[in-house]
Amino acid sequence: WLRLGLLALTAERYEQAQGFLTGVLTDEPFNELANFNLARIADRDQDYDAAIAFYDSVPEGDFFLSSKLRAAELSAKQGDVDRGIARLRELAPIAAGTAMKVELISTESRILVSADRLDEAIAVLTNGLEQHPGDAELLYARAITAERHGDNQRMEDDLAQLLAADPDNAHALNALGYHLAVNNKRLDDAQTYLEKAITLQPGDAAITDSLGWLRYRQGRLEEAKQLLSDAYAILPDGEIAAHIGEVLWMMGDTAGARAVWKTALESEPDHKVLNEVVDRLVK
Repeated sequence: WLRLGLLALTAERYEQAQGFLTGVLTDEPFNELANFNLARIADRDQDYDAAIAFYDSVPEGDFFLSSKLRAAELSAKQGDVDRGIARLRELAPIAAGTAMKVELISTESRILVSADRLDEAIAVLTNGLEQHPGDAELLYARAITAERHGDNQRMEDDLAQLLAADPDNAHALNALGYHLAVNNKRLDDAQTYLEKAITLQPGDAAITDSLGWLRYRQGRLEEAKQLLSDAYAILPDGEIAAHIGEVLWMMGDTAGARAVWKTALESEPDHKVLNEVVDRLVK
């Protein structure tokens, strides 16, 4: 039954997979793979109560920590942020090794950011960096959180520290280059960062989008249009749609811009960046 369930899951035949895996639990209530994959199916279907119950039934093993982390995130997603954080902190005594401890800190910060409790998220990450100085994951997370909180200097300082230790970190190069491009400052530096990032990870949608936005800021509209079109073809994301629409609008192709925005809004009607651009340029 377990093998059939996993095969059905691989084939994306979720109802069949669910039936087979549920059958496994009749004889083995705490079967690791059955509970973990039933949790994933319920998670996918946004049946979060069922997902949490299955994640909690995963016994100690390869999937134990990831199950507990996701259960904590889902508790917070349902509105009980403090319960989600408490779940994470219950895992602290069994967190073995730096990687596991950093994952707990990162997950807690993500939960707090999602709840718009940015001061607390930065405090958690700062405390984590005191315990794990220079950790790349925590530095990157604090940089992105600081930017969202409006602390641009901390964001730039954290990314600069990260890049001093790891000059080929494409995510950090992209984040810093995009930040500069969005704020329309030090565009030569932004170009250095983003051109290096795209060399390290060619075809990456986020980096291609960032480079396209930089070209827009530099007034190189044809290049911007091409890069943003390439990024949107790879990843039809609301923010990329906002960018390509703005470039088209500034090039005088208002019909093209409206078409891109309309399609994107049908998929993501509440996308913040997309709606801000449409409101600013159209309304």
